[in-house]
Amino acid sequence: DAEIYLTLVDVNVNGVSISMSSDASDGYGVNVSPTSFNLYRQDDGAETDISGPQSWTLSDGEKIGLKRNGNEIELWRYTGGAWSLVHAETDSTYTAITFDLHVYIPGAALGGTIDDFGGGTAVVSQPRSSLMLLGVG
Repeated sequence: DAEIYLTLVDVNVNGVSISMSSDASDGYGVNVSPTSFNLYRQDDGAETDISGPQSWTLSDGEKIGLKRNGNEIELWRYTGGAWSLVHAETDSTYTAITFDLHVYIPGAALGGTIDDFGGGTAVVSQPRSSLMLLGVG
């Protein structure tokens, strides 16, 4: 499992594309713009849409994340102080994701700035167990 995330400081009118790969030309990604997004699978460098275009409103300063969770490809959004799942699709074509972050801002001359980007292996936290010792002493 892997994840990537970034802050869209200034949303480009043409959007941004972020992806993670199993090798140089295969993997998963998302294209986002101020008004829509679509999840895709990349096969030998060619994008195959797996979600269809979805409508949303994206503003400057928002954070987005892409996560591979088992066979789920998930788009996350950070608003109001918490991450929430926006959309997920199931696809098992590529099971081994070696973390490889790609960010593409089409028409960069039109603006678009990202910050706080990163990612890596997704870690699932385990619940802590509590021990209570009674009658010790």
